[in-house]
Amino acid sequence: MRLVSLPSTLLLAANAAATYDALFHFGPTAQVETRSIDQIYKAALKEGGVVTTWFRGDEKNQEDAVKKAFETAFPVMKLNLTVDLSKYLDGNIDQQLANNNVYVDTVAL
Repeated sequence: MRLVSLPSTLLLAANAAATYDALFHFGPTAQVETRSIDQIYKAALKEGGVVTTWFRGDEKNQEDAVKKAFETAFPVMKLNLTVDLSKYLDGNIDQQLANNNVYVDTVAL
């Protein structure tokens, strides 16, 4: 069995990071959100008012309280909340990245 050298491993990791950087357009410095929560809420409504989020877990309804709290705090918005095992969510995220089609908004693994 041939072991991959450390420089090769670092090169592969840098290549993967560059791929994700190109996908998400990360800059060299962190962006700071300056809009108020009300401004973000109004912008989200203009985008369709739907947020898709994934939570790790093993019970489909274990995050129902999160959905209820979100939709109470942000009327008119809809929270599409999926609960699944992280090993499946990880694969789904990888697939979205590979297809250059990321549609999930937030993930809590």
